[in-house]
Amino acid sequence: MRKERILYIYPTLSSFIKGDAEILSREYEVTHFRVHPTSWHSLLRSLISQLFHLIFNLRKYDIVYIWFADYHSFLPTLFCKRFKKRCYIVAGGYDVCREKKYGYGSFTNPIRGFMTARSIKNCTTVIAVSKNIKQIIRHVFPSTNCVTIYNGVVLKPGKEDVEKESLVLTVSMASTAKNVFIKGIDRIIEVADLMQETKFILIGTERQLLEKIGYKIPDNLQVLGFVDHSHLQEIYSKSKVYCQLSRRESFCLALAEAMLYNCNPVITNIGGMPEVTGKNGFIINEYSAQNCSFVIKKALEAKTNSLGRERILSEFTIETRAEKILNLLESN
Repeated sequence: MRKERILYIYPTLSSFIKGDAEILSREYEVTHFRVHPTSWHSLLRSLISQLFHLIFNLRKYDIVYIWFADYHSFLPTLFCKRFKKRCYIVAGGYDVCREKKYGYGSFTNPIRGFMTARSIKNCTTVIAVSKNIKQIIRHVFPSTNCVTIYNGVVLKPGKEDVEKESLVLTVSMASTAKNVFIKGIDRIIEVADLMQETKFILIGTERQLLEKIGYKIPDNLQVLGFVDHSHLQEIYSKSKVYCQLSRRESFCLALAEAMLYNCNPVITNIGGMPEVTGKNGFIINEYSAQNCSFVIKKALEAKTNSLGRERILSEFTIETRAEKILNLLESN
C-alpha cells in the first residue's frame, strides 16, 4: 500500500521542526521545502521557487504541513483550498501576535498580516503549540478549526541523584536586538548584576551581540552562545534553577527540558509558560529586578522534587506529540 505523501514547509530547521519531520516520516513519505527568510531577496527567491513547485508538484502530495503562518504559508494554503488538499499550519506564536509596543508579530506589518490571516483561514486545521495560542486564534479567527498539541521534549530524562549547584540557567535563542528584548535577556543581565554572589549561565545568545547592543555583562553571568545537546544536558543536570523572563513566549521548550532535569523553574506569567509549569515552580506576575532576585533566591533555597519532571513525562514528550499529530492527520 502506498504511503501518503506530505509536503513539509518551514523557514528554519530548529529542533522542534526536526522533531515534527521525524514524526511525519514514521507514517508518511515526506518532501522537505525550506524557505529562507533571512533577507527580502532570499525570501522572494524562495517564494518564487515555492510557486513553481506547487504548480508542477502539488498533485503528488496528499497533505501539506507548514510550520508558522507567514509569507511562506500564503501560496500553499491558497493552492490547497483551490485543489481540495489537506493543509495544516503549526502556529508557534509570532505568527498570531501583534505587539505594536515591541514591533513584534506578523500583524504589525499589514502585508505580512494579510498573508498570515489568509493562510489561517484557508488551511484545514491550525495546530497551536499551547492553549494560550489557541485562545488567540479562536478570538481572531472564530470559524477556524484549531487544536492544541504541545511541543514535545526529545531529550531523555537525566539521573535524579545528580547534585545540584547554586546555578541559574537561561536558554534563549536570540540573534537580533528585538529578540533579546522579547526573550527578556536584558532582564537576566539586570538580575544577574543585582545578584553578584550567584552564578548565571545564558545559552543560545552570543556575547558579541549583547555587547554590540550596549549591554555590560556582569562577571557572574557566563554567556555561552550555542551549545550541543550533550553539553546542554550536563548544564541542565547541575543547574538548581531555570529562569525564563520573556515578554512573549508561546510555549518554551527549554523550560520543559529543564524541568525534565529537575530544575526549579522561575518564569514570568506570560503566554504558554504557566501551562508548562502547572503548579510547579515560581511565577513572577509583575517584573522588577528586586522582586525577581527575591524569587530566584527562594528557588535556589527550595528543594528540588520530581513533580515537575513527572509532569513533563506525562504531558510534553515527543511521543505524546507524535501520537496526537498522527491521529489528527489520520482522522482528517
